[in-house]
Amino acid sequence: LFDTDRLNVLAGEILTPGGPRLKSVSLPDTSPSAAAKTVTFLGRYDDVKLALSGEGDGEAFSVQPFRDLARRVTQGGDLIVATDPTGPTATARHRLMTLADRAWTAIEESLDKPIEGSIRATVREKLTAGLRRTATTQQIDLLKDLAVPAAYAVLVDLFGVSGPIATPGQPGDAAQKALQDWSVTLLADLMGNLESIGPLRSIADEAGTAMLNQIQSALAAARLQGLKPGGAKPLTLVDAFVRLENDKGVEELYRSHLPEDRSDRYYRDASLILLEFVGAVMAIIPMTLSKVMEYLLGNRLELSVIVPQLDEDGLVRLICEAERLNPCLPARMRRCERTITLPGSTDSSGVIKKGVFVAAMVEAANMDSNAFDKPSLFSLSSPGDPERKLENYLLFGPQQRNANTDRIEGMAKSCWGKDRVALPVLKECVRALGRLKGLRRVAGRAGDIATLVEVPIGFPVRFTSLLAE
Repeated sequence: LFDTDRLNVLAGEILTPGGPRLKSVSLPDTSPSAAAKTVTFLGRYDDVKLALSGEGDGEAFSVQPFRDLARRVTQGGDLIVATDPTGPTATARHRLMTLADRAWTAIEESLDKPIEGSIRATVREKLTAGLRRTATTQQIDLLKDLAVPAAYAVLVDLFGVSGPIATPGQPGDAAQKALQDWSVTLLADLMGNLESIGPLRSIADEAGTAMLNQIQSALAAARLQGLKPGGAKPLTLVDAFVRLENDKGVEELYRSHLPEDRSDRYYRDASLILLEFVGAVMAIIPMTLSKVMEYLLGNRLELSVIVPQLDEDGLVRLICEAERLNPCLPARMRRCERTITLPGSTDSSGVIKKGVFVAAMVEAANMDSNAFDKPSLFSLSSPGDPERKLENYLLFGPQQRNANTDRIEGMAKSCWGKDRVALPVLKECVRALGRLKGLRRVAGRAGDIATLVEVPIGFPVRFTSLLAE
């Protein structure tokens, strides 16, 4: 459904001055999703942002396509990404978000400082080791040697989750590799086309079951080790979930929402939250770095010159701008839950009817000149370059700038882990890559990006020398 040629044609039609507000495509009767009959494609920035926001008129667009898939791979459970602020999943979303926030806060209180510092220190240690190990060969894999080991260290040290114990004869990174493969498979199934390939679904189901079993084992082990509810300060998210079980606020949350079988449901929710977080860290963060670096290296941008000049804000701009021009997901699916007329439409050409599946074309929105001046140009908003407003980037979902604090904040359906995990890890990765002078793609087929079910898992590159920190 989302092949490049189709998306390019639709985007070109919608973004052409005077072009249609939306385009609807009929699905063949043989399609696995034929019950939807049609898919409506949105491409203008404001329309895509509305459909993804979950706020105002955006409440009309639900994540029902993801919800059905999520419940299948989790055996009936809900994930934060597959719930809405309103509608039938609003209660589940409130419960999961509250529990995630409480666990995260408990970790911060135990550290007596923001978690970001701990995450960045963990990531920096792994990245430094990877750079030193490959310095003499002047060859490195951006994902296998850097991003994935760094992400896995965050899971082990902060989340308290690791892969399955390696059996004799397996490589030392077998546990890491298993968790990565499971995460990548789930990502491909949950975030891929509406036209997901049938065989992938059975593999994703197995991956979801294996990941849940691994996470539930970690929670059970923590309970058996005497980490009693209300005990000492937690060190990991797994610890935090165990110790929050009898927290008064958590008890009230479950008493009002799920009065029966509270403990079983509580740990079921905790395992689903961890499943989502683990999958995001092991699949989405490496994929994002791959997309960013594919653009930067493809356009021969010398990171060893650019990165040292960037502050924290500049690193975010570099990541978001490169991903804008080479997005992770070209489109995201929604379902229209009530007939809606897109803002600014004066006739039926802007009407989306209830029950219609909607493809919000992020790739097209990223090239809308109403949001990004001279959109085909790469810009870090340096003097003389096209301005890029940080709140306009869609990498982590729709954002908005708080007029009172001037801070950029997520909207109702934005990424929960953006500032907590994703950006800290990605910024450290980019900083580390700024130490590699002459960083470039490996020539020929040997330099192809390795993928598993179309998700990047390997990105070999070469460099001239490793610069001092």
